[in-house]
Amino acid sequence: VVIGVPDDLLGQAIKAFILPGHGRTLLEKQVIGHCMDRLEFFMVPKYVEFLSQFPRTSTGKVDRKKLAMNQMKDEEDRRDYEQHSIAEGH
Repeated sequence: VVIGVPDDLLGQAIKAFILPGHGRTLLEKQVIGHCMDRLEFFMVPKYVEFLSQFPRTSTGKVDRKKLAMNQMKDEEDRRDYEQHSIAEGH
């Protein structure tokens, strides 16, 4: 599943959420390399996140809104951390 996420350089970038197969280990660079071999450059995800399961709606579909909301919260947490670190001089 892919969604658009805020990006400081591009304005918006692609983030892929991946469910590795049972017992399978994937690396972010493997996913991006696979995509680069098969997709146009502008379609290759900039970010990859591995999940153990997708959030689902009440009808069983992947809940893209929840993925996007979780992404926004993660971005807010990252910015808060960076601002806190800067304020403390780290």
